[in-house]
Amino acid sequence: MHGDFGPHNTLFSPAGDIEAVLDWELASLGDALADFAYSLNAWTEPGDEGVYAADPATALPGFPTRAELAARYAAITGADLSNLAYYRAFNSGKTGCILHGVYARYQAGQKSTEGVDLEALGSRVFLALDSAATFAREVT
Repeated sequence: MHGDFGPHNTLFSPAGDIEAVLDWELASLGDALADFAYSLNAWTEPGDEGVYAADPATALPGFPTRAELAARYAAITGADLSNLAYYRAFNSGKTGCILHGVYARYQAGQKSTEGVDLEALGSRVFLALDSAATFAREVT
């Protein structure tokens, strides 16, 4: 499990193929669906409120939707995605915690706030936690 696998930690070729996966310091062994759900949550579509970025690449024409990505993943891996809402809730909560930790370091003066929109960062914490609650309600 990568722990932070998403389009923001990958390098793409001009043809759209993944050339490299970055940021492996969080890597460990674990449930592959945890990584997939994290990546799926980061796979922003047009009109989404941006927890991850204001102008994400995955919202551009040519990228598949989250539903298409999930269907491809299931077809290729044979994974049972019937409990995907659980994993998406878990990862949304985890994202909220990570963002809050970053926000707290800025507030404590441990990181330079130059060029950082602290209000937007704080709102992203709540967006992530709201997403976690929404997905948790879908868990069967």
